[in-house]
Amino acid sequence: MDNRTKARLANWSAQDYERKIVSAFQEEGYDIVEFDGARFARVTAIDEDGASTLAEVNLTKVAIGMARATS
Repeated sequence: MDNRTKARLANWSAQDYERKIVSAFQEEGYDIVEFDGARFARVTAIDEDGASTLAEVNLTKVAIGMARATS
């Protein structure tokens, strides 16, 4: 990542990251749900035996972590 990119991302808030991440997951067809003000993407993982497991990825928490890492 070059310095210009780092500088631009340092100005993003957690909400900015969250909007972009949610948008990307929606574009890929994932369901987005909200609980207690946090947004989650519902994903399905399939193991070697073919069993599927529904999981929820906390996109709000990911966005907060990204904002901290770039500030």
